[in-house]
Parts: sequence; structure tokens; C-alpha cells
Amino acid sequence: MVKRLEQLISSDCADIPALLDALPMGIALLDGQGNICMLNKALEALTGFSRDDVRGLPCRHVLRSKA
Repeated sequence: MVKRLEQLISSDCADIPALLDALPMGIALLDGQGNICMLNKALEALTGFSRDDVRGLPCRHVLRSKA
């Protein structure tokens, strides 16, 4: 995995979604209003939501605690 991350980071045309998908922790990219722009694959697995289904939704609707 580290080797793949190094390849993605060192490429002239870094593919941000591929880089984020290569990380083992869940990551969400948000816009200035707190709406979801993208989930990486790890966060899709943790939440059960696909990135296409949640794009544009407020993060509080997707990333909420059960407590």
C-alpha cells in the first residue's frame, strides 16, 4: 500500500480520488457549506453509503453518531 501511495503522490498528474481511495482510513471531502463532495472507499465501507448517493448531502446526515 505504501508503494502505491508513493506512486500516486509522485505522479505529475496526481489523481486525488485514487490517492484517497488508497488510504486505509475513511475520508470525506466537504465543500464550504459542509456538503459532501466525495467519500473514499474506506468511508463507503464504514457508512454503507456510496459516494454517488451522498454527493451534495450535508455531512451531518451521513456522518452522524448513534450516541
